[in-house]
Amino acid sequence: NLEIKNRFVVPPIATNLANPDGFVTEKMKAYYAERAKGGFGLVIVEVACVQPPVGKTIARQLNIDDDKYITGLAELAKVIKANGARAGLQVHHAGRAAKMRFTHMQPVAPSALPEPPWPWGSPKFGDTPRELTIAEIEELVERYAQGALRAVKAGFELVEVHGATGYLVAQFLSAGSNHRQDR
Repeated sequence: NLEIKNRFVVPPIATNLANPDGFVTEKMKAYYAERAKGGFGLVIVEVACVQPPVGKTIARQLNIDDDKYITGLAELAKVIKANGARAGLQVHHAGRAAKMRFTHMQPVAPSALPEPPWPWGSPKFGDTPRELTIAEIEELVERYAQGALRAVKAGFELVEVHGATGYLVAQFLSAGSNHRQDR
């Protein structure tokens, strides 16, 4: 039921503008305000991590795993809407694509398979992950739901689950990264 003034959308592109603890910054608010002022109908805010630090993909990534982030996220949603666009937010977990240099933790994934090299020849970008248990998977499903609820509480009008480009949801959907035989 969300009506958007046009078909121009700012997709969720990781800016690395959050603070190191995952909070919204003034620079991030200014960045998104400029996108909204540019006439876009919808601005979708980037990769908000549902399980920091293990699920982070960039050093200065938004977090959405705790209510303490709602105030800053609400300010961000408000600045987007005040500048003429509808506001969306993307919930995210990097899975095996998480970087230990940022997280200082072993990544987690559907299976203990390292991320392969990217097609353009760059080296693998994650470390070998630990296979998630069924209980951990169930907890992650709840973390995504709670992250989405926090986004709505903060005033975002839609929530996008990041299910592409080799991150956790996509890892579960691919036979190349999911060798599980359980339920």
